[in-house]
Amino acid sequence: MKIFPLAFLVGLTASATLFAQSSDTKETDAKGSKPAKSATGQVHKATGRVVKVDFVMDEITIVHEPVASLSWPIMRMQFKVRDKKMLDKVKPGNNVDFDFVESGKDYVITDIR
Repeated sequence: MKIFPLAFLVGLTASATLFAQSSDTKETDAKGSKPAKSATGQVHKATGRVVKVDFVMDEITIVHEPVASLSWPIMRMQFKVRDKKMLDKVKPGNNVDFDFVESGKDYVITDIR
């Protein structure tokens, strides 16, 4: 019977696929180090210019440089902030470096400098 070798081959292929997906990948940032992770996902680093600070929606609109970890080009977008106190640190026209994570449908700034 040829069922056993076929079942063995299918099982072996499935195991190899699962191992490859769960093993440590070689993703690195521009400096060759692995991107940091947070409880909600990968922490992305970016640089940009503040366009608007919205104290009602707890958002900052930023025109950011390319974000390599997401393959994003330069763009203007709104980011939520993890802590409202971050809104007091910036004003339109400020150049900033910031870290952010994806949280549901939003991108949330976790640190801004």
